[in-house]
Amino acid sequence: MEAYLISSMELKLAILNWLGSIPNLIGNLSDLYSLDFSSNQLSGTLTEQHFWKLSNLESLYIDSNSFSLDVSSHWTPPFQLRTLSMGSCHIGPAFPAWLQSQKKFQYLDLSNASISSNQIAGTIPDSIGHLSSLEVIDFSRNNLIGAIPSTINNCSSLIVLDLGNNNLSGMIPKSLGSLQLLQSLHLNYNKLSGELPSSLRNLTGLDVLDLSYNNLSGQILAWIGTTFPNLVILNLRSNMFSGRLPSLLSNLSSLHVLDLAQNNMMGEIPVSLVELKAMA
Repeated sequence: MEAYLISSMELKLAILNWLGSIPNLIGNLSDLYSLDFSSNQLSGTLTEQHFWKLSNLESLYIDSNSFSLDVSSHWTPPFQLRTLSMGSCHIGPAFPAWLQSQKKFQYLDLSNASISSNQIAGTIPDSIGHLSSLEVIDFSRNNLIGAIPSTINNCSSLIVLDLGNNNLSGMIPKSLGSLQLLQSLHLNYNKLSGELPSSLRNLTGLDVLDLSYNNLSGQILAWIGTTFPNLVILNLRSNMFSGRLPSLLSNLSSLHVLDLAQNNMMGEIPVSLVELKAMA
């Protein structure tokens, strides 16, 4: 096992099965712009000392380890990150307040990150809308509760939004329809309710729409079949949708996966669905 110092500014120790913890001295490497500890067996607590001189850091990958993050709720990091991957780390119990100081984010992965489900700490803060450069948000597999904040529409560069496998409730905000660059939307395994907002028809670039395992209701509207020419996956399984299947779903010529099981649909399956040749 060996570490890779790609240059004096990039340190890569990924996928090497390293054990142990990270020494505080790494915080002295002031020229580092990229730090990658991902997919090891590292553990221990990362504190403000680990980062105190890393003012040039732009990319931090510490996912798939057993780190805990212990920083003050008033901490302002010395860096401005573009990429942060902390999946499967322990960053709770509260949603990290220091994220609000980061103005250049493009990729943010906090999936399976042990964020508390406490009524205050477990909500997605309205300030998520301040991270306007984000292209990827992955908060999946946490215990987040409350509504999806409408301010998320300020993240106008979003390509991927994954809030799946949480306990989010309320209606899908109409403001999601403003994310016109969005290609992949995952809201599956939550407690969302109400009808699909018509504003979603603005998301014409979607290739994945997964709303499965919620409490969504109303009819599956015909515009779904005319709005998403690039849609590859449409998963509405295990909701409370009712009525008949619109025949216009046959227009989804790129569709590979269509899952409408465990709803309250009625009537016959439209013959036109045989035209979905990409599913053959």
